[in-house]
Amino acid sequence: MEIIVEGTGKLKITPDQIKINFNYKVKADTYDKVLEQGASTVSSFINLLNNLGFKKDEIKTQSFYINEEQVYDEIRRKYVKDGYSFNQNLRLNIDYNMDKIAQIMTEISKLPIPPTYSIQFGVKENEKVKQQVIDLAYKDAYFYAQAIAQASGKTLKGCEKISSAPFEEQFVSPTRLDNSLTRVYAKASTENNIANSIVPEDITVEKTIHCIFKAK
Repeated sequence: MEIIVEGTGKLKITPDQIKINFNYKVKADTYDKVLEQGASTVSSFINLLNNLGFKKDEIKTQSFYINEEQVYDEIRRKYVKDGYSFNQNLRLNIDYNMDKIAQIMTEISKLPIPPTYSIQFGVKENEKVKQQVIDLAYKDAYFYAQAIAQASGKTLKGCEKISSAPFEEQFVSPTRLDNSLTRVYAKASTENNIANSIVPEDITVEKTIHCIFKAK
């Protein structure tokens, strides 16, 4: 006899990692100017992060490109060249520490050319979380399979097949701080207020698996 059941595992996890994405976009008339200005601006910002205690190898470049910009000319009814733009995206992952985030937000609010940025709250050990959720899902499936076997007067022998959809690539809290909110908040608050007043929501991780058990 085959018993086909679903099992669901669910965990709520307090974030233990902070993921910050910084983006710099600089415009200039020529390629050489935009490269020089953009590189100089990003270098100064990385030095700022170094002074706050972050190492260079912790600050990862996610993307870098220079575009030729165009605008639409209403008179000539066509797009015309409008200089160049320098774009660089940086990622910084740190252990959960709201005091450090408050420092970063405060210092960025003082910059003459600040980056846009967003802050997410995640977990460091994604694989461990996946295993825990799958364990819970299997126990749930086993419980239902055992109940069905007993109700049918059968003895459950074991699971022969398990299937499930892949997990999401990373687990993050629904709480996300974007650039417009953080910049205004940083200017209006002290570092201590920032650190004490931002508490991210827990991360919910849920997984459903499908199991086929044998019973005799």
